[in-house]
Amino acid sequence: MLTGYDDLLRKKKIASKRMAVILISLGILIIIIAGMSYVYLTNMTPPSNPSMLIEYNYSELGKKLLDPVAQPMIYEDVDTELLNVIDGELSINTSSPLSLVIPSINLSSNVNPLIEEYSGKDSTAAGLMTYASPAYVVGHLPKSANPGEHGSVWLFGHLESPFLNEGSIFWNLPSIQEKLTLGENVNVIVKSSSHKTIYRVNSVDIIEADQFEYEDYGKATLHLVTCYPRLEYDKRLVVNAELVITERIN
Repeated sequence: MLTGYDDLLRKKKIASKRMAVILISLGILIIIIAGMSYVYLTNMTPPSNPSMLIEYNYSELGKKLLDPVAQPMIYEDVDTELLNVIDGELSINTSSPLSLVIPSINLSSNVNPLIEEYSGKDSTAAGLMTYASPAYVVGHLPKSANPGEHGSVWLFGHLESPFLNEGSIFWNLPSIQEKLTLGENVNVIVKSSSHKTIYRVNSVDIIEADQFEYEDYGKATLHLVTCYPRLEYDKRLVVNAELVITERIN
């Protein structure tokens, strides 16, 4: 039979064990949260990969068009404010985009084709194929136009990827809206194996994810798409741009 003192000791031991379990659980929870935060913040930092950096040196024609900026380099912007939009019929045939630079938001990336994904047992069944953005780089919709052509170029990228670790190449894309509001000139420089092309941004749209559709607008345009807003992703942010310069490089 327990005395009053023994019973008190027993209760203290039980309370101590419970407190130890609570403290250990809290410690594990803190470690998990810290780890998730580290992964999240790591993925939120825009990648800096020297292999993605491209140098742009324009020909004599380009130098005259872009004067006084004679030879814009990576992240150095060009002045297209006084250049007319090219919206007529273009006869050139260009190749697929290889790289993209948006100097005003310090963005530089290689461009790969979007990844084809299939669902269902029969992967060849019509209507079951979808596209996914490649990790860490910008993705080009293969069925859309190539840069410089008479048609709409569609490019996609991840805004952020805190858990899937697929990069955040379009992390700064939402800031373009503010730049347009302030009257700043935002250019998108796209390079293929045959041409260098510059588009000037004219608008930004935010669309519900289930209402988003890509289409060809019948003129030389470029559209950058990412999920929006951060941590919700139920909308699509679409940056729209018009062609102002295209130049053959070989």
